[in-house]
Amino acid sequence: LSVVLFPNPSILATSVKAVAELLTCCGIGAIAAKKDILSAQNVSGLSQLVFNVFFPSLLIVSIAETVMRQPLKSILSIPVLATTQIIFGFVLSKIFLKILKFDPKSEDGREFEISST
Repeated sequence: LSVVLFPNPSILATSVKAVAELLTCCGIGAIAAKKDILSAQNVSGLSQLVFNVFFPSLLIVSIAETVMRQPLKSILSIPVLATTQIIFGFVLSKIFLKILKFDPKSEDGREFEISST
């Protein structure tokens, strides 16, 4: 299975590196918030900054590095897997909305649906 999904090990290494960087940033922020180094207002501002600026930048740089190092054939599985994940999440969210009896038009229902895809 790993040969099909990641024909070149450097693709996996790049992905793991990007996730590790993100988790490190999150961990530092969580520790700073727990030790009251950051106020709730600072945490909110930093969260918006990370979500709107740093996280997309990190993803774009990681993807660009991978694309530049790999032939197109070896990275073709990435968009296919991403699309499959989004479709799978969408279908599961619809199923669980019915099971959990959330109204899809309510704020809770929309939040659940968006976070599932």
